[in-house]
Amino acid sequence: MARSGVANNGMVTSLHELASHAGVEVLKKGGNAVDAAIATCFALNVVLPAMCSIGGEGRALIHIRRTGETTVVNWSGRCPGRATPDMYELEPERGRLLLGPSVPLTGWVAVKDDANEYGYKSMMVPGSIAGYAKCLESFGTLSMAEVMQPAIRLAEEGFPITPLLARHIGENADLLSRYPASAQVFLKEGIHRKWDINGLHLWLVQTDLAETLKKIADGGPDVFYRGEIARRIADAHRENGGLITEDDLARYQPEVLEPSRGSFLGYEVYGVPGGGTTVVQILNILDGFDLGGYHLNSPELLHLFAEAVRLTFHDRVRFISGDLEAVPWKGLCSKEHARELREQIDPRRATSVEVEVVSDPWYYNGDTTHLCVVDEDRNVVSATITIGSAFGSRVVIPGTGILMNNLMKSMNPEPGDINSVGPWKRRRIPHAASLVTKRGTPFLAVGSPGGEVQIVATSQVILNVLLHGLSIQEAIDAPRLFRGLRDDIYVTEDMPAETVAGLEEMGHRVVRKNPEKFGFGRPNGILIDPEGVRVLYGGIDRYSDGLAAGY
Repeated sequence: MARSGVANNGMVTSLHELASHAGVEVLKKGGNAVDAAIATCFALNVVLPAMCSIGGEGRALIHIRRTGETTVVNWSGRCPGRATPDMYELEPERGRLLLGPSVPLTGWVAVKDDANEYGYKSMMVPGSIAGYAKCLESFGTLSMAEVMQPAIRLAEEGFPITPLLARHIGENADLLSRYPASAQVFLKEGIHRKWDINGLHLWLVQTDLAETLKKIADGGPDVFYRGEIARRIADAHRENGGLITEDDLARYQPEVLEPSRGSFLGYEVYGVPGGGTTVVQILNILDGFDLGGYHLNSPELLHLFAEAVRLTFHDRVRFISGDLEAVPWKGLCSKEHARELREQIDPRRATSVEVEVVSDPWYYNGDTTHLCVVDEDRNVVSATITIGSAFGSRVVIPGTGILMNNLMKSMNPEPGDINSVGPWKRRRIPHAASLVTKRGTPFLAVGSPGGEVQIVATSQVILNVLLHGLSIQEAIDAPRLFRGLRDDIYVTEDMPAETVAGLEEMGHRVVRKNPEKFGFGRPNGILIDPEGVRVLYGGIDRYSDGLAAGY
């Protein structure tokens, strides 16, 4: 089935076709890109429960064409007010868990009973409903009730479970079965032991979630943060040893932030602070090389790309935290810092991770899903929303249908680190929602799920479009590479043999992986009016349930 799309008026790309249709439905009713994006978010919260939920978090990069302004709305989660750096019982004898490429090489120490991975102590205060409301209030044209109707319908009437969702349920069934409300929604008697992978013919109805969504549509975010739903969440935490209180929920507020900014090949690049900052850094570094002679899959180009990723991921570990005011955002994105990092790259040889990175950006400082929307006026939204791991905490709050996040797993359970647990702290966010403009005119919106992988996937798609002139679908389908802090480079199985050989000759350890099973990200994006022709091209990762839908 073709997943890419072409349209003239408006386009929505998301990783579930029903959510993309929900966004287009709102566009056709007269909503703008922000209205459609929030409708898509709500729908994704229903049809992709393994990836996102109204009990989760997210960030949106929003470009309003009339004003020319690009803004970020941040609704990232926060540690509960009663969270402390020593709240978890550590089990160093189990070793250290390598939770992601931006976790230091030594990893993070294991926690007893994996309490930061699932259950009530794994939850941050969720920001999704507040964030959606802030986007609509600041940039939308429709009410929350209007944009929520497709999601309410999907929750109430149900939808077919795809093989991908069936697989996710099967892989998490034992954990879901520990919580009665979760088992009631996602499991049937006996099925938690062996989920039928032919789940395409099964139908998922979420009655409690539908009622919760109706209450939010009627009463707005106050119902979630100060009303009946807040009481249910707080009561469930009191009864199950959790930390989130009604005061925590009432205190929560989303934020409006400045985007990270850089440039590449004469284009302006914008990213959400966090993972989007790292995308900007990678492209800033590459922009200083003469790339004109490199072809797609050139080992020399991918070597430079991999080295830029390594250097910028070191910056993520050293300088980026959830304390947004303490991060040198301007320095990280500066051309001066990029130049100093670039000078540490040997164009002919791989650099070991043991080599120290010596530039300081302070000197220059003056499982997740993604969606993109462009409307008729060429307003643009690139947004990433998440629940943490697959099915988050695996806990559905009884009587609400709300699947809660497990974002505490992203905090260092040991005290003393910039990303250690603490009251009301945010986590270091890998979200990489990005926008490329040409002399201020939107050209490409793109992003990906996948933890830290989304940074590399998003950067490669941008590189493929801007440097190699690929279409958005070609750029997503092209062979991809992933590297974190460690030495190994992972490549998709379709990476040419001569490319792999060239990388190995330069000293890289290269490992081929099946892109359907290994996390190379699931990017999607929209190419906007290339060559001055009024047309939108949408691209979707081939291994997702996504769709580029337009009109």
